[in-house]
Amino acid sequence: MIKKVMVIALIAITFTGCKKEAGPKGDKGDPGVNGNANVISTGSVTLNLWTYFSSNDSYLSLISVSAINQAVVDKGAVLAYIETANGWSALPFHGMLTFYDDIQYEIDNGFVNIWYKENSPAATINPTSQAWKVRFVVIPASNRIANVNHNNYNEVKSAYNLKD
Repeated sequence: MIKKVMVIALIAITFTGCKKEAGPKGDKGDPGVNGNANVISTGSVTLNLWTYFSSNDSYLSLISVSAINQAVVDKGAVLAYIETANGWSALPFHGMLTFYDDIQYEIDNGFVNIWYKENSPAATINPTSQAWKVRFVVIPASNRIANVNHNNYNEVKSAYNLKD
């Protein structure tokens, strides 16, 4: 019994008697860029699921965007961009593939609807065979910055400190 007590005491002294020494303090790093936790960029989303509406000869792609709530719909902003050969172009967009096509969007609580319509009488473009990419920036009303060209994705990205 005495041996057990001595072993336990020795173990206790060993683990509590150790003192961890701190190493030298390093140099202070550069301050990071302030982000904006309330402004959200979705990153790119490929439009690959389309529904055709013969009543207006157009296609709809419905995209779920959880950052869009009713307050954003009522008083905020949702910016939409489509990837083109020249970079990210703001929607609505006219003349992406031909002189006559239109791509527009509308927002609802939790969703963005992307509409594609080829307005040429000889329309041959079917968006279901395309791999178009879009991205969205969701801005609550209280976070909208004045004097920013919201049609220019790179300017929006810089002004709101968005990460890709």
